Amino acid sequence: MKTLEQIKNDYAVSKGYLSWKGLLAVLSFDLDFICKHENELMKIYAMECLKLAYENAEFYQDGDLAVLDYDSITNENNIIK
Repeated sequence: MKTLEQIKNDYAVSKGYLSWKGLLAVLSFDLDFICKHENELMKIYAMECLKLAYENAEFYQDGDLAVLDYDSITNENNIIK
């Protein structure tokens, strides 16, 4: 599992920068541009957390139905740090 720092650096590299800190250093004068990158990064981060929640999802039987255990997807361990 990737860490948040790895996700940030991978994003920056995909945009042509050496690292997330490098991206911020170059763009520090343009707050709107940084916000655009942060928003894109948070979408990627959210998707990675959702993938982790999916992998850790647990179900239980309720008669003929398989029911998703809510606590298994909202577990703190599904949030990438």
